[in-house]
Amino acid sequence: MGPFEATAVPIASVAIAQGISYFDFTTDASVINRLHDELGGAAAARQLVLAPATGFYGTLADLMARASAPDIETADEVFIAYSVKGWKPTVGSINAMVQLAGRRGVRKDGRFEIASGLPQFGAFRFPDPVGEVPVMLDYPAPEVVMIPRYLATPNVRVVMTASTVKDLRDAPPPGSVSDDERAGTDFIIVTEVRTAGGVHRATLTGRDIYLITAPIVAEAVERVLAGRVHAHGMVAAGEAFDAKDMLQALAAHGLTVSFN
Repeated sequence: MGPFEATAVPIASVAIAQGISYFDFTTDASVINRLHDELGGAAAARQLVLAPATGFYGTLADLMARASAPDIETADEVFIAYSVKGWKPTVGSINAMVQLAGRRGVRKDGRFEIASGLPQFGAFRFPDPVGEVPVMLDYPAPEVVMIPRYLATPNVRVVMTASTVKDLRDAPPPGSVSDDERAGTDFIIVTEVRTAGGVHRATLTGRDIYLITAPIVAEAVERVLAGRVHAHGMVAAGEAFDAKDMLQALAAHGLTVSFN
């Protein structure tokens, strides 16, 4: 559990020392980079998996990008668009947002950078019923450091519907939200792997961003325990697992995914 800036490295260090693989669902790209720098080599040497960002953010879009372009090794850009409606954050989510304090990890021109200052906005057309809506550019998401682990790309751009950002700002106190209210979240994720040869696109829809995290973690752990993993050390989901097969397994939990 978070705040991952304080807990991730100490807990992962103990896990690796004990010969245990490590999973978390941090969304902080800086934490992920620190895990890689400090513990990635030790995990690889022991044939363990160090898998941060194993959750709604970090895994689904990652798997979608890999599954839509399984044989692509380089891309001009990876673009990810999130539409999350009805998100009522938990205490943990709010603490993570406070900890970021407006910092946004971005990957531009082949470099990871921390952006700050007021967010910028644009527009993106989602599938119906969302349609074309304003989006926040450079939304802080772990995919900016996870996807480039296996797909050589200078740019990873992530956007979020502006209405979601407003909802988060105006969200009621976590203690006043019932489980049923928190579960009433609809989401659409669109990924585009953009290459000189064309755009490889995937679309995924589902409900309840918190509930889906549990089967994502369980599916990843089960695959590691069964030896169904393609890489050790610090890994992204699309690097470690059969992306399309894992998405198909997760579809049993209310996800619908398409490729075009």
